[in-house]
Amino acid sequence: MHNITLIGTMHREAGACNIQSFYQILEKIRPEVIFEELMPSDFDAHYLDKTRRQLETEAINLYIQKYPVEHIPVDLDVLPPESFFKLHRQMHERVEAVSFGYSSIIDTDAVDKRMYGFGYLNSAHFEKVNRNLENAIEQALQIINEVELWEIHKSWNEHMKKRESTMVANIYRYFEQKPFETAVFYIGAAHRGAIKRLIQDYEMAQKANLRWNYDRYEGII
Repeated sequence: MHNITLIGTMHREAGACNIQSFYQILEKIRPEVIFEELMPSDFDAHYLDKTRRQLETEAINLYIQKYPVEHIPVDLDVLPPESFFKLHRQMHERVEAVSFGYSSIIDTDAVDKRMYGFGYLNSAHFEKVNRNLENAIEQALQIINEVELWEIHKSWNEHMKKRESTMVANIYRYFEQKPFETAVFYIGAAHRGAIKRLIQDYEMAQKANLRWNYDRYEGII
């Protein structure tokens, strides 16, 4: 059977979410392929030049010293301009200023990530937290009632959807060319819900012989 495990992560260490914990997850699964939420153009900076670092790539750098596996960047290789990210940050600042619910969710989420680590990030509870956060953002935008902020929010969501669909398609394309027995796909945990829905849609349409694990983490996390 061709198995692939979806692991929700975060890119910076925080408490129980750390490099060693992610490395131990890889040790337990022993994948022969790792699919990365990483742009191909950033691959060398993390693995050859080592001028950039994040939680997952540092753990993989440790893992490949012991297990020479393939690790494949599958993210959309298009980075929006810095102005796009600046506007998005400013939108969140405006939302935070008017929404106690938003601030409360952000603060509690940060504590839970540090305390409960990858178990929290890969739980149904976290998916609910993420949905509640999105609802809080949209409610705040309705209160602020500025077209420009809605457009920023819409553009951000469209870009995220494009990235998510690209990553899933790239995994299936790789599998068609080089079938594997055991793989891992890591993704920022906020994307897990959308990725799961994409996988389900893709499986129904493609009928590929690829068995996904995104809810059976006993003995792994």
